[in-house]
Amino acid sequence: GNWNSYTSLMLEPWADKPGEYGKAGVSPERVMEIVLAANESNFDVSVHVDDSAITRTTIDAFEESINAGYKDARNSLQHYHNVHPIDQERTIDLDLAVNSTPLFGTDWSNTDQQALQILVQERINTSHMPYIEAIRAGVRVSLSGDVPSSPPAEASALINIEASMTLCDPSNEISEPFLSGVGISLEQAIKTLTIDPAWQARMEDKIGSIEVGKYADMVILEQNLFDVAPKDSESVQVLATMM
Repeated sequence: GNWNSYTSLMLEPWADKPGEYGKAGVSPERVMEIVLAANESNFDVSVHVDDSAITRTTIDAFEESINAGYKDARNSLQHYHNVHPIDQERTIDLDLAVNSTPLFGTDWSNTDQQALQILVQERINTSHMPYIEAIRAGVRVSLSGDVPSSPPAEASALINIEASMTLCDPSNEISEPFLSGVGISLEQAIKTLTIDPAWQARMEDKIGSIEVGKYADMVILEQNLFDVAPKDSESVQVLATMM
């Protein structure tokens, strides 16, 4: 489920629906069962969490797996969007992998107004879109679009890079941040589109960086991103794609 459609489970009730917490699409017991069985069979597990209660019960399952001896599993929290501060600390301490979509932390598609209505400012400040703090803490984070929930054109690497640095919608010239704090650096943003997702997919020996022996998958840009203002990153043209 998703927080802005009231279809996932929260630790606290929706601000505009007092007493309602949403629901879990999969029970915590079933998540625990699947994670342990998968990790025992050397499969990694990626769970769509999105909301605070789902995030907590999924972290519980991942921690139980670690305690059971499956320390090499690369389990990941997908749609890491509403996370209680206690569970943010657990994600960091357990060194769990995370995926998030930067556009959902901007005023894209009135997401800011939905957040203010459903979550209120206090919860936005403490729990909403904490991927930025996770990156700064050294968590392996991958950033991506969310096709088909958002159009394929809005899933590009450059859009994710700009949105994560500016906390603004790259398609809107008058976009303003609604998250507190500042975005990540360009170096950190590039890592979330290359090295870290390659690790999450267990393909770090083949992709994720330009090295001898790896696939020569890369793009050639018309400008050096390090010479471009963060708010202009998305407008840099791709001259060629190599695969």
